[in-house]
Amino acid sequence: MKRLAIAVTFAVASAIAAISCLAQEKGIDVALGNAPHALAGQNVPSGDTGKIGKKNKKAQAHSSGAHDPASSQGNPASPDQLDCGKLPVRQFVVDPSGSVSDTGQNLVGPACVEVFYNPIQNAVFLQSSLAVVAGPDLNKALFGAGAQGGEIPQQIPVNKNISETFHDLYQQEQELRQILDGRKGGYGRALNSQESAIAAIAQLRSTTLLLSAEQQPAAVRNGYKVLRDKLQAAIQAGTAFTPTDQADNRRQVLLSQFQQLANDLAFFPLRFSDAPKVDSNSIAACNPDPTAGPSEKRAIAWADWIGHCKEQYDTLTKQVAADIQEVQNYGSPSDNVKRLRARLAIVEYWDWIFSNMGLRSNMTNAEIDAVDISPSFHASKPVRCGNLFNQTGNTTVNILAADLTPTLDGGAPIIKAQGPFTTVTCATPFAVTAGVAFSTIQQKEFAIVKSNGGPGNPSVNEFQSLNDSRIHPMPIGMVHVRLAEWGNHVYAFHGSLGVAGNFQSQSAGGSSAEFLPSVSFSFWRTMFLSIGPQIGTKSALAGGFKEGDPVPSDITTIQGQVKRSYTVGFGFALTFTKP
Repeated sequence: MKRLAIAVTFAVASAIAAISCLAQEKGIDVALGNAPHALAGQNVPSGDTGKIGKKNKKAQAHSSGAHDPASSQGNPASPDQLDCGKLPVRQFVVDPSGSVSDTGQNLVGPACVEVFYNPIQNAVFLQSSLAVVAGPDLNKALFGAGAQGGEIPQQIPVNKNISETFHDLYQQEQELRQILDGRKGGYGRALNSQESAIAAIAQLRSTTLLLSAEQQPAAVRNGYKVLRDKLQAAIQAGTAFTPTDQADNRRQVLLSQFQQLANDLAFFPLRFSDAPKVDSNSIAACNPDPTAGPSEKRAIAWADWIGHCKEQYDTLTKQVAADIQEVQNYGSPSDNVKRLRARLAIVEYWDWIFSNMGLRSNMTNAEIDAVDISPSFHASKPVRCGNLFNQTGNTTVNILAADLTPTLDGGAPIIKAQGPFTTVTCATPFAVTAGVAFSTIQQKEFAIVKSNGGPGNPSVNEFQSLNDSRIHPMPIGMVHVRLAEWGNHVYAFHGSLGVAGNFQSQSAGGSSAEFLPSVSFSFWRTMFLSIGPQIGTKSALAGGFKEGDPVPSDITTIQGQVKRSYTVGFGFALTFTKP
């Protein structure tokens, strides 16, 4: 009985360990001391997060803020990575078309599904709903709303005569036209720098398109060294250009200045209508070259002056009107500025992509070489297993790839959805196996045997054992609950209970059921080796008889003379799951 009590205690302890393990897998606090955990040392978060090994630590450091993309240390700012902890990783590769060609696989969970992709070719997401981190908007207004006014130049003092005033306006038009030419040159340089940077980005994408997964990170890093200066120059030139309807760094609006100039010319008849009357024959001829200075020093009326200078006045008026039209071609609403905004937005978008990888245009070559951009080439999806009771979960993983090629022309990425490329099966923690068990409980088969009565004496009937087995096999069926697993699901530890059939003849006490509460070790979730106390029956002679005792004359058969009682011994079993 003492052995029986020990066996029952062992079985209860195994059951408690199994319940504790299942509860911990679901995050339930169990006050049973240090019960075994299904994954030793693993923190089980409430949400899906994950990677493995050194790569996991880097990704985890990114998510915790250890690597700031805006810092000056050159640490990579990879896309958000999910923390797979110690989950086994199965890696797939996204081809240039944004598809995973190695599809249809079934993975045993828990597992971390990880895909390798080129971040300058595609943006990849492993989740059921698309969540895109908003980068710079390709359609955003780069320069904001048009300037509301600006500093308007002072009107020409009225104490000058009409000839001097016209000379000053001519000089002002010449100066403003030089500013306009400089603004147009700045626009051309800014646009050319955008086109150069975009062409360099396209070239880098083209050269890395067909490289292997091992070659791509180094190729992108080295290619960025060539691209870096063009990106920096494009952004600086694009932001330095000021549309003609917005205030520059001197708070002057070129369009407003030309409009003021046209306004001053238009008001000439009113401003100089009341000057003293002079003899028209005494008025000096209007100098055909206004740069030579005013031809008339006296204050004369508009009516007298226009008769001599109409050609020059009309020429300047037409030139200012043409200047205003040209200035408007470089204002915020113009097609030219809209084109520059669109190209600059493309460059800024790609600069954001590279910055997200840890590559910034203000980095030196040494800093670029030191930065680890490999986390940006991986996206992972942890699939954890925490099934309660007898349940099996099948989780399919699909990929959403965004082709970034259209963004080089200002378009939106093309989203390509691919069906599930792998399935992670989280099998029930329970398993049923069948096989053979071996018990060390001694088994005897009794019979009435004629024994030698000695010299000259007839034989006598005695109680004897025909079979005395110290170890014997039995068929057994077992139920296992998985407590821990390691080696990428190759090895596992289980709490088990088996029921064996001990088939014996009546001379051995008859058949009975025997029990094997045990711990088990499995291999590939298929073969189970179980060891534990065997609760089985042991046969003995009834009625106080012992082996070798003579058989009374009134006993003619062994039936009814054998008793069987349960006892505890050592047992082990080798079982297999159903193929």
